[in-house]
Amino acid sequence: MLKLTDEQWNALREMATPIPVHMRSAFLDAVASTLANVPDPGDGEIHRAARIAQQKIMHGPRGNGGDVLDGRTLTPRQRVEAMGIKQTPGDGIGITIVGARRTR
Repeated sequence: MLKLTDEQWNALREMATPIPVHMRSAFLDAVASTLANVPDPGDGEIHRAARIAQQKIMHGPRGNGGDVLDGRTLTPRQRVEAMGIKQTPGDGIGITIVGARRTR
């Protein structure tokens, strides 16, 4: 079991904010896995583990070019959709960010 101080937990939650909500559980699992053999992790170790987990979740392992979700590598299109970005119909050049207001 991983024991964190309130400050460490708050820092970990803040580092999870750029991660899509549906991937935050995987982020926390990755942090816990990295810290599994650390008896009493300090602030620096937690930050390092969170940074590594954030990199893996957001950008996938180095060299494979894709995110990993539920044990499968996402295609570039799936990565974009996971971030809430949808491709506009037509020629496929534009994108629409869900929740964004249209500019004139």
